[in-house]
Amino acid sequence: YDGVNNWSSPGSMGDMDKGVIIDIQQGESADWMTFDITEIVQHAFANGDSHISLTLVGSIGEGQTLFTSTDGSSSDAPWLNMTWTSGNASTPEVAGTNTNPALNEILWNTSGHALLPQTQPTFSWSHSNPSNVDD
Repeated sequence: YDGVNNWSSPGSMGDMDKGVIIDIQQGESADWMTFDITEIVQHAFANGDSHISLTLVGSIGEGQTLFTSTDGSSSDAPWLNMTWTSGNASTPEVAGTNTNPALNEILWNTSGHALLPQTQPTFSWSHSNPSNVDD
């Protein structure tokens, strides 16, 4: 929900409900999670935006996923720690592009005899100006 338009699918799962994926992590049970939102902040700064938007999505088919919000208990409330450095570094103007795996590609674990999905794929990216991008 962007303040005007509702999600096209429940849980923000529609194609137009969220932007590009920035950080994917295995969920934690009853524990804190950390997300690197550097690219989101840099993109907002480069566009002159005064805010950022985040979408947290639980694992489909993995059972109930709970996120504590500011309405939850004070010991579980989410928080944001921003660390920055002063200097003359340039802000990336464009995000990297995923080159592998391809969108909607199915990856198989071929290490055994069973036909199983790959649970730890290797991602690769390209960028229009790779000299300005750190790994």
